[in-house]
Amino acid sequence: MKMKSLVVVSAAVLICIFAAAALASNPIKLLVNGQEIVSDVPPQIVDNRTMVPVRWIAEALGAEVEWDEENQVVNINKPYFVSSLPEAEAKLYPFEEINGMYDGFILEVQGKRQYFDWKNVSNPTFAPELLFNDINQDEEKDLIIILTNGTGTGVHTEDIHVLNPDTFSEIDVEDPADIVKQNVKTKIELNGDQAAIQIIIDDEETIIYKDKEDAALWFDYVGFGSSYRYEVIDDKLMINIRAQVSPGMFVGEIQADYVLNEGKYKAETINFEGQDKGN
Repeated sequence: MKMKSLVVVSAAVLICIFAAAALASNPIKLLVNGQEIVSDVPPQIVDNRTMVPVRWIAEALGAEVEWDEENQVVNINKPYFVSSLPEAEAKLYPFEEINGMYDGFILEVQGKRQYFDWKNVSNPTFAPELLFNDINQDEEKDLIIILTNGTGTGVHTEDIHVLNPDTFSEIDVEDPADIVKQNVKTKIELNGDQAAIQIIIDDEETIIYKDKEDAALWFDYVGFGSSYRYEVIDDKLMINIRAQVSPGMFVGEIQADYVLNEGKYKAETINFEGQDKGN
């Protein structure tokens, strides 16, 4: 992964962390984003300051540390950010890249940083999307992160996170699988030369007819798990979930918008938009 050098420090420099209360006689734990880090040189208390080697802090935050013997300096190289949003003073740094996926991210907002166990494909075409909108209508904007965790032929799945930019606290968003399970009933029947695709949402029935020969294999029920996308339109969080009836055929999509309900964003208005509809 391409790296961008941000700072050069002397090899002898140690990061100083002020400790309000610590006893030199007790082992000192080093935590980075809640994860304990064990270094070869243990933290030490010197003049009421806790001193730790810079390498362990830097690498735990996703940076690379290199020793330049000729110049006697340590180079700390931090990963470039993959997404940014100047309006919110936010940047998203990938923590690690494994097999075409970014595994873990460091979110920076107004100079503050926190690690999150999120995943996104490393293909720059599907870089994480950062949005800053008042989607709960409380006159305070939330930070919205839309991640692509799967993509390919007939496949596109996303993950979404809604955070308070001041505290990094997250508000849950109803999963698309739960939306479908609780609100949608489907059935596919093959009659003669036709396939009848039935979709029922809140007692509203839609039937789509297709030629049986259009697909070599038809599902028994409409599938909704292989392709869905989030978007924000007019400060309203929405999701589009594509309706799949065979390995290579989609017949429309479920469209739902979210409202904040009992501390969680839940689907409120749910509709189906398809083609060749009949009742």
